[in-house]
Amino acid sequence: MGTITLAEAVKLKSILTKKVHELSSELQRVAFVQVEKGEEPKPSKRLLTEVDTELEDVRKDIRILDKLVYRANIDHILAGFVNTIFNGFDKSQISWKKGTSNLIIGFIL
Repeated sequence: MGTITLAEAVKLKSILTKKVHELSSELQRVAFVQVEKGEEPKPSKRLLTEVDTELEDVRKDIRILDKLVYRANIDHILAGFVNTIFNGFDKSQISWKKGTSNLIIGFIL
């Protein structure tokens, strides 16, 4: 997996969100057709299932991107927290344990 900056991730999310809106509109166009009485409907360029599958993939990409951004923010905040609060302490004396819902920070004495 490559590395991108937070600014690039924000721009990428904007692009993916725009793609979701475009695919949602296309899904509506493909799903419903207005036909005059006695005329044959024109076939769509893409099938409904193709558009739906692409829409699901883009939404999955957005969820993955959100998860990565959240993780990066948490890691950055925790690193800044440790550097600010525990400045002057030996970092090897700090232990990190994951609790059920909180991150527990303790000192090894």
